[in-house]
Amino acid sequence: MVKDNFHNIYLYENLSVNLKKAIECITQESFLKKLEAEERIDGDGYYVMLQEYNTKPENEGRWETHKRYIDIQYIVSGMEMTKYTNLLNLEEIIESDEERDFYFYRNAVREDSMVVRSGEFVIFFPEDGHKPSLHVDGELVEVKKMVVKVRV
Repeated sequence: MVKDNFHNIYLYENLSVNLKKAIECITQESFLKKLEAEERIDGDGYYVMLQEYNTKPENEGRWETHKRYIDIQYIVSGMEMTKYTNLLNLEEIIESDEERDFYFYRNAVREDSMVVRSGEFVIFFPEDGHKPSLHVDGELVEVKKMVVKVRV
């Protein structure tokens, strides 16, 4: 798991070929405007979605992992609390969608949390369980987030 300022995202491009392609795409000057118009952009080895939502209470969040994709979650505006843990700390898959590469878990036996603010991103690898989109200090926040799914 990586958390950093978007200005530093290029530091992580050599972790995989597909990650490099995705980072080169999303850092183009006009990319966000194009994404706002299209809402989803498919690339070679990755795809990018734009999400707009209100954060939710922690008890409404769900632990998730992905086996075939690395997640880059970039907060364009707003902020959210995200819980995270190693896959080994997650208990029992309660729902899965192999086609969409989502695996949801009942609970985590150990977890940490972080606030991800506008201008920051998080990279979650297949071994990183995460519960994103949560209220910050119990308060609802409007969020605009770019989610990049990078094939492992």
